Amino acid sequence: MLDVASRVFGTYFPDDAVIGEDRRELSVFLKPLDASLPVPSPGEVAALPDPAATAGGMDRLARTVLGCDTSDARELGRRLLAHPVTHDLLATGWTSRSPPRRCWARSRRVRPGVWRWSRTR
Repeated sequence: MLDVASRVFGTYFPDDAVIGEDRRELSVFLKPLDASLPVPSPGEVAALPDPAATAGGMDRLARTVLGCDTSDARELGRRLLAHPVTHDLLATGWTSRSPPRRCWARSRRVRPGVWRWSRTR
């Protein structure tokens, strides 16, 4: 990898230029599931105005999906890590290289609730 980078960028990269990563298990990363959080239907979320183009749009989206506004970033993070849909999506094994259909199909076996949520709302 360092040889390729050196050729591409035309400069030498020492061995310590590589940054490794340690991946956590989902059970360590996620917060305990919080079933009291809202689980809006995909249609409800899609019906919201573009949050980036609407004043207060991010607050509206956060209230719809997480039941709070965006004023406390730590609380947003806590709720995202405890949200049923976050748990379900991560349980599907989705990656940027995985076709969404494959993930949804796997989710039917791993967490049937994901499939019901996506198909019934």
